[in-house]
Amino acid sequence: MRPSADVKFDIHVLNDGRWTVFTDSATKLRAIGEAKNLLSSGKFDAAKVTEERGQKREILIWQEDAKKNDKDVTTITPVDDAPYCKKIGDFYEFDARKTIGRLLRKHLDTFPITAFELIHSDAHLRNLMRNDELFIQAVRFAANLQSRNGKAKLNDRVDFLEKNAHALSKRAAAVKLPADATKVLKKTGLAGLATFLDKELKAEEAKKQDAVRVALAKALEGTRDWVGRLDFLLDIAEMAAEEDDLSVVDGIVAEIFDGSEAVQDVLGFQRNLGQALKTLAQIIVGTFELSTGSNSTLERMTRLLKAKEMPLTRATITERLTRELSGIKKLTRTEEMVEERKAFTELVAEIFRGRATSKSGSLCEAVTLRAKSLFKGENEDESSEKAIDEMIILLPTEAAKFNYLIDLASTDFGEKYQKHVIARLAHVVDGMQTVADLVDHGADNVEVVRTAAVLRDRLLATNLPEEWRRRFAKKIYDLLMVFQTGKQPTPSKTKPKSSEKGASAQPEPLDRLTVEAGTYLFHEGDDGDNAYLVVSGEVTIIRMAGGHEVVVARAGPGSVVGEMALIDSQPRMASAKAVKETQLTIVPHQDLQARLERLGKVDPVMRKLVDMFVRRIRDFPIVDAKK
Repeated sequence: MRPSADVKFDIHVLNDGRWTVFTDSATKLRAIGEAKNLLSSGKFDAAKVTEERGQKREILIWQEDAKKNDKDVTTITPVDDAPYCKKIGDFYEFDARKTIGRLLRKHLDTFPITAFELIHSDAHLRNLMRNDELFIQAVRFAANLQSRNGKAKLNDRVDFLEKNAHALSKRAAAVKLPADATKVLKKTGLAGLATFLDKELKAEEAKKQDAVRVALAKALEGTRDWVGRLDFLLDIAEMAAEEDDLSVVDGIVAEIFDGSEAVQDVLGFQRNLGQALKTLAQIIVGTFELSTGSNSTLERMTRLLKAKEMPLTRATITERLTRELSGIKKLTRTEEMVEERKAFTELVAEIFRGRATSKSGSLCEAVTLRAKSLFKGENEDESSEKAIDEMIILLPTEAAKFNYLIDLASTDFGEKYQKHVIARLAHVVDGMQTVADLVDHGADNVEVVRTAAVLRDRLLATNLPEEWRRRFAKKIYDLLMVFQTGKQPTPSKTKPKSSEKGASAQPEPLDRLTVEAGTYLFHEGDDGDNAYLVVSGEVTIIRMAGGHEVVVARAGPGSVVGEMALIDSQPRMASAKAVKETQLTIVPHQDLQARLERLGKVDPVMRKLVDMFVRRIRDFPIVDAKK
């Protein structure tokens, strides 16, 4: 209850064994906060707050000794930001609930409940407000954050937050639910409950919505643990026919995944951090599976995220992945760098699989910085450009590479290394043969067109130089037109100017080469400088035997030729000649070497097998068929 107007709170301080009244306040919360500030100054031995109700009646409200053990004090969990609520309805929004959940994480985990349950429960709110230490800490911390921008004075925000905490409690207590409300919710979902309450309460819309939320909070509190809560919410989500109903579930599920203890409970046993993050990534991209016929909570969660948008849950899991990867905690429990790199490689593959249009610049920055520390060579300086290159090698598809670079470009890190990002993006875009390269395998035509259009818009919205944005966007547009019409576009003769930011400081994209029939790409015995990817046409691989040329292989579109001299740094073991007009993409020696170095770090056994394979081919005798 709010104190009446004639109640006054006196703030006393103890100095040299004597109590004196330092000042007074109209509210208990402000009085205790001021007393704490006085005590923290170190000028007084103790402080206390008393409530004066007239006729010399004085009640001790709070007292603390300057020498009190900090271990006995209930603490909040500090946060970086708190949304500025203007009215009581703002406290029900997800951003406010997320902040409440983070500030009071330790308190909520002891029950356990979500912030949604807290603000819809008179009993839980009164229990919190009786804990003066915790309640005052939380209110003053949030008020401090909200008053920094000058929108309001600190004491005004303290009063506002205290007042609305009491108002939330009163509003929740005012809801009188019919006896069967929880049963109806479990059986018919939120839509069915709303219809039931409409008939039973015959109340105005706002009060009916209050009743729906309070009924949902009570039902959640009746579950056994975090897994039970998530299962119940999945039941409600599966019954949700309206988008508004699903958004309510989305917010509460996001709250669950925002709490560390809740996530540990939901994920169950995970052998290390890398495995836990991999499981979260599989859930968010829809690839998590246990076994045929299983219907576990995690599988249900995966199916829901595949079928529905659930933006708050998706963003919360992505944020958790970002926080963990931005830290220094190891992914594995071993000291072997090979194992740590392997775990990271597997995690990256899962994170960037699936939804091509997810916006996750912070996550892209986090994985790049983690790659920077993991893949630096011995006695090498950490290089951000090299880390970007390592990420490009790690990503499994062209769609993943494209999305990674676009998202990275939107970050401060991407801005700093924009020239290198542009160069790598040019490699990826110029190498695309079809617009389907922008999406994952198995996407239908509608999904291909939709994704291409979205990605083109995202590309145009980046902070990349305009000339480069237009060039990349035109390539996507051209591929899209070919996909829809089957007609090749007229080639553009415009290129970014060399003076354009990022245009010439880094390597240009892989060059294309067109050769006529009968042209030799290289001869047996030459030094190897480049390999070639056959885009169209055909190339024969020729070796000399008994003074005659012997065709040992034919390479069509998609094949790579000339790579062996680059792998073992030996002279060309064969010649390569175009059978007909052939278009090729040049793969520079340094590009292939970077990939081989990466393979050696992640899988040294496979790297040795590659060398052994090349050596055996070189040693294989060629027989002249004419003899």
